[in-house]
Amino acid sequence: MQEAPAPQPAAPARHAAAAFVSEIVDSLFTVGPAEFYALDLPTNQPGAKADHLFGTVTTKGRKDIVVRLFRSSDYDRWLKQKSGRKPVAFWTSQRSSSLTLDQDLPAGVPVVLLLDNGYSIRTPKQVVCQLQLRYQRNGTQTFDTEGGGKIAGTRTEKTDDNLPAPRSNSDQEMPPPPPPPPSGY
Repeated sequence: MQEAPAPQPAAPARHAAAAFVSEIVDSLFTVGPAEFYALDLPTNQPGAKADHLFGTVTTKGRKDIVVRLFRSSDYDRWLKQKSGRKPVAFWTSQRSSSLTLDQDLPAGVPVVLLLDNGYSIRTPKQVVCQLQLRYQRNGTQTFDTEGGGKIAGTRTEKTDDNLPAPRSNSDQEMPPPPPPPPSGY
């Protein structure tokens, strides 16, 4: 009888609390003929930086679109440059009606997602984007303004205070109504 091999220790995984995923876009956009639509992605949040983009971009009907990812500074130069060699996107899709994005992002760099319909001079496109960013938490510095005995500028383990709250996927959750206007108007 042969003995079963001993289980191998798992490779060290990143700390589970060091990353989180946040839905950033769940919308329908209309991109006109020979036009494009740019979305600034929130890659830098207090206490975290985005390192990966994933999701889907689909068009309604049998129409297609091109998606490009630019560093924000390259996108600005791409818009302004009239001649010569234009800056290029760090990722460009093929023309497609349904795209699945699974793309690493440059560390700590603002990113622009471009829905490009520039090749189609007659047909507007309705594009549904469902995008998420994976953020890696970084340590944040907190300062003791109350004189609680901690040394100012030291790192703390609690980093949840500076992160955006995850968006609920429930349509029943509505924010409270605004307060009534002050009397006398």
